[in-house]
Parts: sequence; C-alpha cells; structure tokens
Amino acid sequence: MVAVSEILMIIYAVAIIVLVGIFSFLMDFLYPSKIVLEKVNKPHKENYDWVSGNDHGGVILDD
Repeated sequence: MVAVSEILMIIYAVAIIVLVGIFSFLMDFLYPSKIVLEKVNKPHKENYDWVSGNDHGGVILDD
C-alpha cells in the first residue's frame, strides 16, 4: 500500500511540472523571443556614427 505522503509528493510534482509548462507557454505567448532578438540585434543608426570605406572596417567614431 502506498503511503499518503508519497501520493501527495506525486501530486505536488505533477502540479509543479504543469505550472512551469503553463508559465513558459504564457511567457512565450506574451513576449515572443523572435521580436525581442530582432530589437536587440538591430543597430540604431541614430546612436552610431559609422565610418564608411574599405580601410576603416566599421569603426565607431567618438563625439
């Protein structure tokens, strides 16, 4: 016969797995990772002064 504490432990484990799955699904639904990565990787042209030309190689000028 299975003890009551083991049954509760199994119920808690299943509940934690389900809650983590629901939380990760909601976070992916509310904050999609593709849009965030595009915003982070996209350089803002107004913040940088890129040197054009083959000999500079994209050096950022300091103001």
